[in-house]
Amino acid sequence: MTFRFRRVLVMAAGLVLAATLTEAQAPAAAPAPAASTGAAAAPAAASAPGSEFPAGPGRDTFIRVCSACHAPEQVIGHGQDASGWADTINQMIQNGAQGSDQDFGDIVQYLSTHVGPMPSQINVNTVTSLDLQNWLGFTPQLADAVIAYRAAHGKFTSLADLEKVPGVDASALANFKNALTF
Repeated sequence: MTFRFRRVLVMAAGLVLAATLTEAQAPAAAPAPAASTGAAAAPAAASAPGSEFPAGPGRDTFIRVCSACHAPEQVIGHGQDASGWADTINQMIQNGAQGSDQDFGDIVQYLSTHVGPMPSQINVNTVTSLDLQNWLGFTPQLADAVIAYRAAHGKFTSLADLEKVPGVDASALANFKNALTF
């Protein structure tokens, strides 16, 4: 799916009154490959803006464009599909986001791929730190602790195994127990 952003700018006393999105009808593109979730991946530097976001087409554009107004991490916990992210991007355009239609399309594609809505089943043995933050509301520190524990102790086989991670709240996990797979 490709997106074509069309800005309808009506200037009145210097104010942008509207911005709209139109979805171009195009053949469906092949899905982007899933991000590697192996334990061998090197942890990202905590100080680099957007360092917790996986590599992929549109990542650098997302960080460059969105960082002009806010920390890229603000998207965590707002997992949306492509239509939802397109609506959000249109709101950002109304608020003054600067970029080309290509930039905004790349950002929608990146976010819908890597910060999408929570799936019905989450495999805790393949999930990334960003996924834990986005879908389960974990702090970056707790999400990283789960990934580190998994790397040090092997795959989780049950909810009880996951509860052994220091800082994991068993009662909070209870809300997601039917969505977690091992």
